[in-house]
Amino acid sequence: MLRTIDGVRQPRSAESVPFQCRAAWQTTPTPAPRPRRPPMPARPPSAPKPSPIQVPDSTPTTRQAFLSVKDAAEYLGLSPHTLYVWRHRRNGPPSFRMGSRGRVMYRIEALDAWIREQEQADSRSNTTLSPLGAAPQKRSDYATGA
Repeated sequence: MLRTIDGVRQPRSAESVPFQCRAAWQTTPTPAPRPRRPPMPARPPSAPKPSPIQVPDSTPTTRQAFLSVKDAAEYLGLSPHTLYVWRHRRNGPPSFRMGSRGRVMYRIEALDAWIREQEQADSRSNTTLSPLGAAPQKRSDYATGA
């Protein structure tokens, strides 16, 4: 509110304004700057973690027999989502549920067998299925009605 002195309006001084009406910059002192923390020391480079999926050995006792969805997807070079979709559509490699929580698991032998089946079903890798090696087929005379 403005007060008048000799008919001239002037703003109130900060001393005459009640405390709760004063602006924050008028009542609070500036805080002292906080001391900075020293920077964290750099972590020493750690050795790279070995991949949980490694090239299987020839002996079955030294390799892991079952893979989770994540590990199986990594083994096949796919995303876990793709395996979930294939399982829902009943496509893809054979899987089963294991344990009380019913986690989806894959056998490594089943994955390898499924890969071999995919190779055999593809006409590019299986020359007996290639349409280029087959004899040309004759069209039937369905248009002439004969």
